[in-house]
Amino acid sequence: MNRKKNLTANEQIILAIEYLSFAEEYIFRKKELNSLSLAELLDELQDIEKEEKESDWGLDRRFRLYTGKLKKIGVSLNLKSKKIEFENKNTPFKIISTYVKSFCEDYNEQQLRIFFKSKKEDFYEVLRLFVFIRYAIKYSLVIELELAKSMNWQTSLRRIIPRYLISKNQFLDIMGTDLKDKCGKLFPLVNIISIKNNLLSAYKKRKKSNIPFDRVSFEASPESQFYWVTVIYTVQFNSYSFIHFSNTNEIEYKVINDDNPLAIIVEISCNDVFLIQRILFNYGIYVKLLSPPEAVLDFKNKISALEKHYGNL
Repeated sequence: MNRKKNLTANEQIILAIEYLSFAEEYIFRKKELNSLSLAELLDELQDIEKEEKESDWGLDRRFRLYTGKLKKIGVSLNLKSKKIEFENKNTPFKIISTYVKSFCEDYNEQQLRIFFKSKKEDFYEVLRLFVFIRYAIKYSLVIELELAKSMNWQTSLRRIIPRYLISKNQFLDIMGTDLKDKCGKLFPLVNIISIKNNLLSAYKKRKKSNIPFDRVSFEASPESQFYWVTVIYTVQFNSYSFIHFSNTNEIEYKVINDDNPLAIIVEISCNDVFLIQRILFNYGIYVKLLSPPEAVLDFKNKISALEKHYGNL
C-alpha cells in the first residue's frame, strides 16, 4: 500500500481551507455530500493513484484536525448547525491570500485585493474559483468560463485547461489551453463573470489523455508577450505627501534619500504605468517624477493633451 507522507503545518492549513470551501458548496448549499464523503473526496484529490482508501476512522480523525487548523486562522466551522463564523472582517481575505500564495507565481497581494473587490468581496465565490483552479492545474481539468471581453460589453463562453496562475501583469491571470483552438492563452481573472461547471463535476469527467503543453514555447510566443515590464520609477515627495502615500498605499518602495523633508526620494518598482500616473495626479505639485526619462516624457505629453482637452472650457 502506498503510504502518505506527513503533511507540514502549512499543507494542513491549505487542506483545511479547501475543506471549508467544499463544505460550504457540497454540504451546506448543494447537499451533494456528507461530511465523510467530503473527507473521502479531499483525501482522494491528494493522491488518486493510491492503492487503498483510508479507513473511516482515519478520515474522521484527519479532518477533525483540519477543522482545528481552521480555528487557528480565525474560522469556526460547525457541520451540524451548518454555520461558518469568522474571527473578524479581515479574516476572509487573509484566508484567500494564504491559499492563493501557496500556488500563484509572482504572488502580489495588491492584485489579489483588486480581484477580490471586483467580485464584491464574495468570499465563497472567490475561494471556490481558486480551489477549482488549483486542482484543474494539478489534474488537467476543464473549466468552463463565461468571460467578459476587455473594453467591451460582450461575453463569450470558453473551455480551458489551466496550466498555472500568475501575477505578472496588472491583474491576476490564468495561463491556460483554450480548447477551441488548442492554443495557450492568458485569461485575466477580473474578466471572469461566472463558472459554468464545478470542481466535482470536472473531476468526475477528467480524462487520462491530456493535451500537451510546452511552457517554454508558450512564453516565447506572441500570446505571452503582452506582459507589462517592471520599471523602477524614481519619485520625489515632500514630507506630507510621503507620509500619506506610505500609509495609504500597498505599494513596495525603497527610500533613496530622506535628508531633505521637502524632497524625499523614493524608488517604486512597478509594472503598472497607470498606477504611477494615478499617484502623480493625486499628489499634484507635492510629488514629482524624476526618472526614467521616457516615463517623464510620457507623463508630460499626457498633461499637455489634458490641457488641450480642457483648454476651451
